[in-house]
Amino acid sequence: MLKAIRLKSGQAFDLPSNDENPFFRFLPTELSCDANIIASLEAGEADGDLTYQA
Repeated sequence: MLKAIRLKSGQAFDLPSNDENPFFRFLPTELSCDANIIASLEAGEADGDLTYQA
């Protein structure tokens, strides 16, 4: 993406630091993962697989 911006605009573009980037500003610094989260991920994967097999 940075290369495309540079080629299109003719100017270098640097990404802002995480502290200045609104996409990173409110991300949690850590995530807890318990059995319920793992089970939800597994169920989502199984449902997605069924969609491809249909």
